[in-house]
Amino acid sequence: MESALIDFCEAVVPDSFADALQTFAAHTGLKWGVMPSSHYWFQPPKVHVGLFALAMVFCVALRSLSRGFRSSAIAQLLSRGAGRSLRCSANTFIACLLMICLGAQVYTKGSRPKPLVQLAWLLMPCHIFTGLWVWILLHGSPQSYGRNCYLATLMVDWLWGPVAAALRPDWGDHRFLWESYIFATHHGLLLLLPFYYAVRYDTLGLSWPHIFHMTWVPTLINFALFCPYGLFVGLNVNYQLAPPPLGRKAPAVLRSVMFRPAFVITCVVLSVISNVMTRWVAKMIRAMLSAAQHTKPKAM
Repeated sequence: MESALIDFCEAVVPDSFADALQTFAAHTGLKWGVMPSSHYWFQPPKVHVGLFALAMVFCVALRSLSRGFRSSAIAQLLSRGAGRSLRCSANTFIACLLMICLGAQVYTKGSRPKPLVQLAWLLMPCHIFTGLWVWILLHGSPQSYGRNCYLATLMVDWLWGPVAAALRPDWGDHRFLWESYIFATHHGLLLLLPFYYAVRYDTLGLSWPHIFHMTWVPTLINFALFCPYGLFVGLNVNYQLAPPPLGRKAPAVLRSVMFRPAFVITCVVLSVISNVMTRWVAKMIRAMLSAAQHTKPKAM
């Protein structure tokens, strides 16, 4: 399969495209980045170009199949929570904690060698999720309820991302003793917030348009933003240049040049599991809270 992909890209992608990409890399990421050339070009230039083209076709197809999902989801969630607001001291406090954690990350990455390159790590998903949660929790007007619940639903879908980051933390580049505490607080919040939100507010279950939507959006971001940006800065942003260190027990396809298409499929499966699991746990918690409320003895 890997050799077939390489042969296909070698035959289809014009040499001029590969040459242009190599010239771009030589004057940008390979010049000032921190990745060795062998790691940087884990995927050959023609494979990069070929996968980009295939991914864009894939995204266009899925977008057409999920057309209107976002607007209908926001309208549906807004009608469910008509007049509801997210404004409360708890949400503001959580948002402030997230901003402190994100600010600490900016400081630590900016204090390393090649700070402008290191700051590109802030495009990793957990940092983007942090910004989205801050936006959700601080924009608490009733008019924003539908949009907030739509964004929170995506955070529920992609809960597996913070889970993976928490299970395999990267302590190797920590320079300060307090960085591990910031990491634990930051990722602990990202793990708990989808459950917290699903218990208190409204989220959406799965449907085919929902699955198509939650698939093409990150695929587009990864292939059209993170990968070109990673090539530009010379960093493996969101593992778009080379696969993460999974170990030899991981399927071979996840450690091959085919790793990005394989990860798309893996991410869809994990997103479905995250949505079902999170909303089920939230439903159980709501049921227990409701039962406790009804069994509470009345005041004399």
